[in-house]
Amino acid sequence: MADTLAQYYLRQHGEHVRAAVLDGSTPVDVPVLERIAAKSQAALDLLFQRCAEDAACHEAFPELADEWAALVDRLDTPLTIVDPESGDEAVVDRILLAEAIHAALLTDSTAVQIPLAVHLAYQEQWIEAARSPALRRRAAAAQLF
Repeated sequence: MADTLAQYYLRQHGEHVRAAVLDGSTPVDVPVLERIAAKSQAALDLLFQRCAEDAACHEAFPELADEWAALVDRLDTPLTIVDPESGDEAVVDRILLAEAIHAALLTDSTAVQIPLAVHLAYQEQWIEAARSPALRRRAAAAQLF
């Protein structure tokens, strides 16, 4: 994001810049942010497909895509979860769930845990889902337990 801002600044005020280092930037004309949701959904769809094609994953989670769809529909209304150990409360909604799944899709080590996390959340085992490796980082960032 900062690299994009730097590129715009260079384009508009390049005469005021002696040097600039842009590490890992994308061209300004590539709409990266606009593509995030679609690319994340495509990655999730592929994960569901791979699970369906993998014997062990399919056996453990035979209705994974349907569970996901039901879970998303269920979160039309935000859900308040209470940690029985600490008494802490957290509100889970579609946006928080989508952000957590997107973040989990970014690395192999967390992406492989998504089927279990989705299944646990579908079964309303929210504390366990939030503590799963797939959702732990996002849950912590949102201060969910």
